[in-house]
Amino acid sequence: MVGVVLLLLTLAFGLSGYLLAWDNRAYWGTMVTTRITSLAPGGKILLTLMGTDGSSIGRETFARFYAAHVTLLPLVTLLLVVFHVYLVRKHGVTPRARRRGPAQKDNSSPNRFIKTQRRHVRLVRCGGADGGFG
Repeated sequence: MVGVVLLLLTLAFGLSGYLLAWDNRAYWGTMVTTRITSLAPGGKILLTLMGTDGSSIGRETFARFYAAHVTLLPLVTLLLVVFHVYLVRKHGVTPRARRRGPAQKDNSSPNRFIKTQRRHVRLVRCGGADGGFG
C-alpha cells in the first residue's frame, strides 16, 4: 500500500513540476489535468485546496503548485520512503522458508534448472520425445 502511495506521489511531482515552466504548453496541460481531476470523486475538494475550480488557473494556483512541489511533496515522500524501508526490514522481501524434513525434495531453482537441462540432453540424445521412432 505504501508503494502505491509513493507511485501516486511520483505522479503528483510530475504534475506540479509540469506547471512550473509556466508556458502555453504547461498551462493547457494543467487545464486538462485539473478538468479530469474535477470529474473524479473528491476531486473538486482537492482542486479547491490547490486554488482552482478546474476551469481557470491563475497566480494563486501557480504559487500553490510550486509550494507543494518544493515543500509538501518531498517531505511526504521522504517520510513514506522511510516508513516503506522500515516495513521491508521488518517483514522482509519474501516470506520465510519453511523447514524441510529429510523426506522432502529439494526444488530450489538451481537444482530444478540442472534437472531440466539433463532431461533436455537426454531427449536430444534419444532423438526427441518419441524416442526417434516417429
